[in-house]
Amino acid sequence: MKSIYRVISSEGRVYIPKAVRESAGLGAGDVLEITAGKGRITLARARVVPSGPPDVDDILDLLASVPKAKLFEATAKLMSDSDGVGVM
Repeated sequence: MKSIYRVISSEGRVYIPKAVRESAGLGAGDVLEITAGKGRITLARARVVPSGPPDVDDILDLLASVPKAKLFEATAKLMSDSDGVGVM
């Protein structure tokens, strides 16, 4: 395919023409992996495979790595956003 040039918008967006998307086999809803370096940006379809619900121990390990102040802040936000639904 011949080179195509696009201008980056003030919001940082770049339109990928339909012909380019079709040539790459990309469609709406596809997840892209973006890598950058040495003046080049590369887009590739990401192979995202849902593995099912996360394991509780993995969630607890992740939460253990978050500073307690951030956990309290997030919990307070979740509680205020819930309007009392599901709150004991």
